[in-house]
Amino acid sequence: MQRDAPTDFSLPSRLGVSVAVCLVLVSGLFAAPAQASVAHRLRGDSCNHRAPRVAHPRGAPVRVGTFNIRANRSPATFSAGVHALMPYVDIAGLQEINSKDKARRLAAIKRAGGWSFWRQYRRHVMRHPRRGGTEQNPVIWRSRFVCTYAGPMLASGLISLRGEPDAREGYKSHWFTVIHLVDRVSGQRLSIVNVHMLHGAVRAGRPYPGRPKHWRTYRIQMTNLIQKVQQQQGYGRVFIVGDFNAGWVADRKHRHRHLPFRSFRGIGYHSMWATERPRGRGTHRDALIDQVFSRAKAGSAKVLFRLGQYSDHRPAVARYHLGARR
Repeated sequence: MQRDAPTDFSLPSRLGVSVAVCLVLVSGLFAAPAQASVAHRLRGDSCNHRAPRVAHPRGAPVRVGTFNIRANRSPATFSAGVHALMPYVDIAGLQEINSKDKARRLAAIKRAGGWSFWRQYRRHVMRHPRRGGTEQNPVIWRSRFVCTYAGPMLASGLISLRGEPDAREGYKSHWFTVIHLVDRVSGQRLSIVNVHMLHGAVRAGRPYPGRPKHWRTYRIQMTNLIQKVQQQQGYGRVFIVGDFNAGWVADRKHRHRHLPFRSFRGIGYHSMWATERPRGRGTHRDALIDQVFSRAKAGSAKVLFRLGQYSDHRPAVARYHLGARR
C-alpha cells in the first residue's frame, strides 16, 4: 500500500483527467498476470517501505543531479550515460526515457546492487506516436535511501499543440514524478520531484512568440508544480530536479512571473545556479535549462561537461548538506 500520496487531480483540465482515468481502467482489463509482473520489475522499486529508524543520525552531504538523455539515443548509449553519471550523484532525475529496453537497463543496474529506481509506467503517460514509446521521468538513488512512496504527478491534462510550430505531439497529458526517500545516515525525509517542462514555450526568458498553446500549457504546468511543491513540504525537504526548458540566466534577467526563477522565488526556493555557474556554457548549448531547486542554497553547482557524449544535454549536479534529524 502506498502512503503519503501527493497527487492532487483538481487541475484546470478536468476533461483530460477523466479521459486519462478511463484509459487506465480500460488498459487494466487486458493486463495478464505475467505482463503485470514484468511491468512491476521494469517500474523498479515498490516504494512502499517503512521509514527506517535511524538510531544515531548525523549530518551528511547529498549530491542531487539531473540528466536529460535524449529520447533518440539508443538503449546502449542511455545505459552508458547513466553509468557515467552514477559516481557523481546520490540521487538523480532522468528525462526522456522512452522505451522498455531502457527500463530494462535501469532494472539491470538495480539488480547489480547499490542503486534503486522508480519510473512511471504506460498507464501514466500517453504514447508518443513518433518517438519510440512513452516518455518516462525516472528517479534513481543509492541504497543509502529508503523509498516510502513513488507516483506520478499530473502536470497538465490532455492538450493538443497542433497548428503551432514545433508541435511534436497530438493530444497528450504531461506528468511529473514524485519520490519520497528517507536517508539512513541523517534520518532526513526527502521529496524528489522530477520534471520535464514543455519544450518550445520559452525563448530567451520570455514566452515564445506565436505559440500561445505552448505558453498556456507551460503556465499550467508551472502553476501546478508550485502548488504540488508546497504540498510536498509537509513530508520533508523538497528537491525539484529536471529539464525546465527555460535558461536560468535569461530567466533571472527578465523574471517573468510564470517562469521558474520568479515562481520558485515566490515560495522561497533557489536554483542551484544561484550558487555558481559556468561561464559561456550550459547544460544544453549555452543555456542552463537543467536545474535543481531547493529552499537551501546549493553548496556547489556543476555541469559535468566530460559527460557530453551521451546526449545533447549535459548533467547538472548540486551538492547540499543534510542536517541530522532528531
